[in-house]
Amino acid sequence: MKRSIILLPLLICLLILSGCGKSGASNKDYKKYVLAYLDANYKGDVSSYAKLTGSEKDALYDSYKDGMGTLASSLAGYYGINIPSDNKELRDKYIDITKRIYEKADYEVKEADGEGAVVEVVVRPIKLLPDTEAEVIALTESFNARKNNGEFDDYGTGKYESEFAEGVLAIIEAKLDSLSYGDQASVKVEITGGDGNYSLNGEDLKKLDALFITAD
Repeated sequence: MKRSIILLPLLICLLILSGCGKSGASNKDYKKYVLAYLDANYKGDVSSYAKLTGSEKDALYDSYKDGMGTLASSLAGYYGINIPSDNKELRDKYIDITKRIYEKADYEVKEADGEGAVVEVVVRPIKLLPDTEAEVIALTESFNARKNNGEFDDYGTGKYESEFAEGVLAIIEAKLDSLSYGDQASVKVEITGGDGNYSLNGEDLKKLDALFITAD
């Protein structure tokens, strides 16, 4: 069975980004709307969405940053990392690397078929987790050996977590320019609403969000 890293959907962004579109939308309009939504949420490129919806760019970008913070926490959690709440510098580093990972997201939005307000989004998942697995296992084994040797006896939990998190961060950083992609997968996204006001189906967005980074 295909496994994906399940990252929390950008619900905060959804509330802000589901703004007003043009009335009498066509299939091409739906495609533009969904592509602009994805670019704003995952790549921080809010220009098209702001133009299509009349939303303020600053508000959209703030929403994007909030979403990246959520995704950064989920990414750290997959590696078993709990970033100490008092370590803002480390959290900011994870948010930055998360942004850079999602800038590499590879997706295509296809026009809706027929009269239904549904588009297909095709994604090539980023194989971040398989690409870093060997190095992270080696890092974990090294930390376990050092712990057994008493090297961390004087460490508090926060310091230990932070040092391990920095090690994982360095591994991801080293792999960033050579990340590979998995096989294409797709999700059909329904556009709901009318009279110039449109939004995207939340359940469809959850399915889509789970495709971007794969554990296989």
